[in-house]
Amino acid sequence: MFRHAFRNAVRLPLVLAIVCAGCTSGPVADTPTQRLPVVPPTDLTRHHDAVRDDSPGDLMTSERLLQGYTIVVLGMNGESFFSDGLAPGIVEGGYTGAVDVIDWTTGFWPLSIYHLRSPGMHDAGARAIVDKITAYQALHPHAEVNLIGYSAGAAVILEALEELPSGSEIDRAIFLAAAVSPLHDLGPALSHCRQGIWNYYQPQDVPALWAGTLLIGTADGAHIVSAGAIGFFPPFESETKSLYDAKLKNCCYELAMARYGNLGGHFQCMNRKFAAGWVAPLLTERNSVTPPSVTTPTVAAHYSMPTSPNVSLASRVAKAK
Repeated sequence: MFRHAFRNAVRLPLVLAIVCAGCTSGPVADTPTQRLPVVPPTDLTRHHDAVRDDSPGDLMTSERLLQGYTIVVLGMNGESFFSDGLAPGIVEGGYTGAVDVIDWTTGFWPLSIYHLRSPGMHDAGARAIVDKITAYQALHPHAEVNLIGYSAGAAVILEALEELPSGSEIDRAIFLAAAVSPLHDLGPALSHCRQGIWNYYQPQDVPALWAGTLLIGTADGAHIVSAGAIGFFPPFESETKSLYDAKLKNCCYELAMARYGNLGGHFQCMNRKFAAGWVAPLLTERNSVTPPSVTTPTVAAHYSMPTSPNVSLASRVAKAK
């Protein structure tokens, strides 16, 4: 009798969550299209309502759009308190371009696992990103375009890059705690990035990126420790491997990141201080594809820290001196 009552107590909140999701979000299959419409060129100057009231002004002004365009793609939890500081932090770190934030989920966080493993939602989010990039580059063909993906958002970005038309390129993609298989073929995505892909990974993120993706799976469907914990692995094929060597930068967690509020937890890499100190400097670089380097003296002093065997901002600073 006690066991039967316990089962009902566990099932009832789950049933209520599913019913509420259906009532508030409408049909799940249609939700991504409703939240992420095709963006016409005239809509590129809209204000993003996810930016906090204490953020440094409107991040999608015409003046900022002339300086460049960065799309931030959130993870499977969608917009939350944890993600609020990412876009403002990038601006505080010195980035002068426009910053747009995409929430490709239903907006109902109890469905996070569904968001993580739903190819249909990933497809809709990827199409919206492609539409935004295409519309922006039609108006500003010489301006930089960057993509930043957190957790499952990295998988959505990879799909968007793969769907870009032949000859279409962005400047760089940056992944934070990517919930993607380390064996994912990055070749097609790298071929659409002039500068390459920076993958910030943190081995101590055990609950989400080790246990979580082993049990539930990564966003691209593999039951494996994710690239956000151990980095991406290059393939054995010589042609594709050379592309990895030239354009993929696996950046391992460093102790100095703790001073910027990131202790290696799954949400901490989105905080405002870390975004300003570690993500924004990558967006302000004006360099060639290889080798990447941080060239300004202020940034070099900012990142003077012990190097690790992995690619890091610290090692790039040392090479630039």
